[in-house]
Amino acid sequence: MSVPIRFLRALAGLVGFVGVLLSFTHGPTSVIPSLGLRLVRFFSFFTILTNIALALALLIPAFFGKHTMGRLFFHRTLQLALTTAILIVGTVYQSLLLFDLWTRTGLSLVASLICHYVMPTLALIIWVVDPPCVYLGWRSLASSLAFPLVYLCWVMLQGAVTGWYPYPFLDLPSSGSGAVLRTISLLALGFLFAGAALIFIQRLRLKRLF
Repeated sequence: MSVPIRFLRALAGLVGFVGVLLSFTHGPTSVIPSLGLRLVRFFSFFTILTNIALALALLIPAFFGKHTMGRLFFHRTLQLALTTAILIVGTVYQSLLLFDLWTRTGLSLVASLICHYVMPTLALIIWVVDPPCVYLGWRSLASSLAFPLVYLCWVMLQGAVTGWYPYPFLDLPSSGSGAVLRTISLLALGFLFAGAALIFIQRLRLKRLF
């Protein structure tokens, strides 16, 4: 990994953590008085989990690339899964949750912009300029669904127990099972499409076609 790429990855990782920290201190869950409930709900957002995981996958290889942990977080399948996830985060926010942006001001607005706009953009740039050096097979697309599938199971279980859902389009009682299933199906297709596009870009870059 060259010095400029290492710097870019480290900078992007630090920006991601700033966005997560600001989300915790100034985001929607910051008004919850109970710290325990606040933590549970904060870490129930796919946006937060994805930004944390991506920031780690950018920072750790940049500083500890030769260590086992660095190689683990730099694994091509993990990089594909997290880059796909953050692109979906940005896409879903702009298409389904943009109303949230207009209710934010100050540092809350900064946090949202970092997590939903800056990080997806940086992740895509890094993928284009420094894709995994080993070809990704099309079977790797399954990895892009593993993380959201586990998340979905957790959110639906939590919602069934507590009645609270982090996203309105996953709220079964309010939206109905039909609408929720349609949304989940569209999201799954989105993950597959984004993952396939990233693999295609990687192959073009490794062949030096652009």
